[in-house]
Amino acid sequence: MAHFEGRPLEWLWDPPYIHPVCLNLVRVSEGKREILLHGDIGHFPEEWRGQ
Repeated sequence: MAHFEGRPLEWLWDPPYIHPVCLNLVRVSEGKREILLHGDIGHFPEEWRGQ
């Protein structure tokens, strides 16, 4: 995701935190990149989301 955001390598571990099994979706069309989902945890059970 850092690549698609255009983040420099030294910022790789800066927030936002990407949870294991979160959803990320990037659409690439005609050379353009559009981030549609970034670190989405909407599929997690409610009790896990606050952790």
